[in-house]
Amino acid sequence: MQKITSRFALTKISIDKDKCVDCHLCEKHCPMDIKLLSYKNEGKRNLSTECIICATCANVCPKDAIKLTMKFDFGNLIEELNYKS
Repeated sequence: MQKITSRFALTKISIDKDKCVDCHLCEKHCPMDIKLLSYKNEGKRNLSTECIICATCANVCPKDAIKLTMKFDFGNLIEELNYKS
């Protein structure tokens, strides 16, 4: 059940493109093996339903580019609906 509702969660991981130096430390230390930089490159917050918001990625980032952000979005649900229509 949590995985289904996580798509609509207010709190998600966000990477600041201007601060990030693509060192990949966030991905190397992620206990859920989420490819965080792919979300950054697409200009999106972390939409993975596997994210447990442990903030390990934020803690290991040498440039303080990763933050927990609160925002209402629908994840990639809108993109999926547009793709199917």
